[in-house]
Amino acid sequence: MTDRLTEAEIEALSATFTNQMKATHLLERAGLARRHHPQFYPGESSFEFWSELASLLENGLLPDGRRRILTEAHRDYRGNRIFADAVREDGVSRGEGAPWEDGVPRHVSVFCLDARHYSRQDIATQASWREGLRRIVDEAVGGAGLPPRSIRLRQDRGDGFLAAVAADAPKAVLATEFVRELRIALRTYNRGRDETGRIRLRLALHQGEVGIGGSGFVGDAAVVAARLVDADPVRQLLEQDRDAELALVLSSEFYHSTVAGRLRDLDPAQYRRVEVSVAGKYEGLAWITLPGRPFPVVRTPSNGSDQGPVADGKWDFLISADPSDEAWGSWIARVLEGRGHSVHLAALDALPGEHEIGLLHEGISQSRRTLAVLSKSYLASEKMQAAWQAAWQADPNGVKRTLIPIRVETCDPAGLLRGISYIDLVDKKDGAAAELELVRQIVRSLNGRGSRPSTPPPFPGQRS
Repeated sequence: MTDRLTEAEIEALSATFTNQMKATHLLERAGLARRHHPQFYPGESSFEFWSELASLLENGLLPDGRRRILTEAHRDYRGNRIFADAVREDGVSRGEGAPWEDGVPRHVSVFCLDARHYSRQDIATQASWREGLRRIVDEAVGGAGLPPRSIRLRQDRGDGFLAAVAADAPKAVLATEFVRELRIALRTYNRGRDETGRIRLRLALHQGEVGIGGSGFVGDAAVVAARLVDADPVRQLLEQDRDAELALVLSSEFYHSTVAGRLRDLDPAQYRRVEVSVAGKYEGLAWITLPGRPFPVVRTPSNGSDQGPVADGKWDFLISADPSDEAWGSWIARVLEGRGHSVHLAALDALPGEHEIGLLHEGISQSRRTLAVLSKSYLASEKMQAAWQAAWQADPNGVKRTLIPIRVETCDPAGLLRGISYIDLVDKKDGAAAELELVRQIVRSLNGRGSRPSTPPPFPGQRS
């Protein structure tokens, strides 16, 4: 639905909302602040008022303004054919399913698009970008083969779109075909354009319950998607790679529904786990990537902060375990992957034809941290020393905690390993207790903070 009011719609509005008070009430409900309203001047007809408003809408006064205004007008005048036709058109003209209006939230996928630096452009460029964004999204939806009525509601945000996609549209298709078609449409649009006319997008994918309220979404799922697309780690991807045209962020829920299960051709190694905090309004985990491009190299802070390494790598953890401890390595991998971490374990990741030394080198160089599974066999193996010594050399003072030993058998680390605190699973009597301890200590290491008692310690008294 475009933001250009037709002549018939202008006439219908001027015949029903005939004075300043009626028009103001309608426009405020549609989301237009009163300070932006045109005025009814003495001697001016209501048709002239609504004609002026139509011109302002064409110039971007209110994102998705035509739909919002006509939807609210339809609520007041259900029998008006012009308003009813416009609302029906909004549901199907772009292959969109009619939004539900029974007040019951539905489980949907949500995508949120935002154009980088939209607000810095002049009015003419913003208008061009908005039309370009509509075309790009339409082509991506069609190219991905999404069912025509799967887009339940698409809300124009001016600098992007917020859309609810019906649950019967596979989430993996959104994460693969839709993202790919969006890149193709974006590249086609940008071809031959200079930096001013070039659109670069951030895309967030999420899932959850949403409903329809007034002229837009209600529900946390829509809020989370909008927060994710504005998160600093997503913005930084486009700042760090000036040639990238699309940055993608997945919520934790969406990631585990699609990428973690390696659905279609999705590969967890192409995503990086980040912590997201947006102006105190949203905090959580997310996964980011540059579709079709490698991650830009991000340097480690020089101040030795507690945030640990931020080096470019495929995996959060390399699990270094002796072949005799393969069961322990697999168990640790399962626990960590179940909490959203990417893990490299040679016993699980080795492919036919790969060289053992090459696989070890890739694991060491492409992992942010190394987990050394300590046992008597591990400490006696010269081959195992290569992995943990490489991690130690990268962080000899332990400031970034790139080497985390995990003791699974009674043994006494010697030499350099003796001075490194380890996670001790030896005395844990069952799998649940061991898992709890492992997760608790890994979180402590990642956060750079030791445990504190929940109650204040007693006063120690004076020494005698």
